[in-house]
Amino acid sequence: LNHGTTTSMIAQVLAKNNVFKNVTVISSNLGVMNALFESDINFICLGGALRTKSLSLTGAMTIENLACFVSNKCFIGVDGIDVRYGCTYFTVQDADVTKQMARNTHGQIHVVADHEKWGTVSPYSAVPFSRISSFITGVELNENISSVFEENGVSLLRV
Repeated sequence: LNHGTTTSMIAQVLAKNNVFKNVTVISSNLGVMNALFESDINFICLGGALRTKSLSLTGAMTIENLACFVSNKCFIGVDGIDVRYGCTYFTVQDADVTKQMARNTHGQIHVVADHEKWGTVSPYSAVPFSRISSFITGVELNENISSVFEENGVSLLRV
């Protein structure tokens, strides 16, 4: 789970349901760490420099630590998502950490974001649209956009 409030919410759901005993969560998101603090879920906190705006750890240490792990699923929040530029971020640090997460995921990459992130392009690209398995968003996303996901083999889940 990368930085952001949406990925922190995923951790909260995992902790509440308490059925994910054989799951290990790897993250530099302090919100995720807080959500999983009293759960039975295995948690690995990546080191790095504190980025107070996103309450996450970032930088070279985070990327080096991420390189030690291979995951079969990855859930990422984004600052923007677009067919041409994929998952984009406002800071190079967030993009670099997410890029490393994607590199070390041999399975599915799930993007979680509110509907307003669709069509937004931020300065730093991290994950190409073709690498995304699913886009999980709110029911507010325009129905006409569904075909874009279907054409590109990306599952669209509105929750």
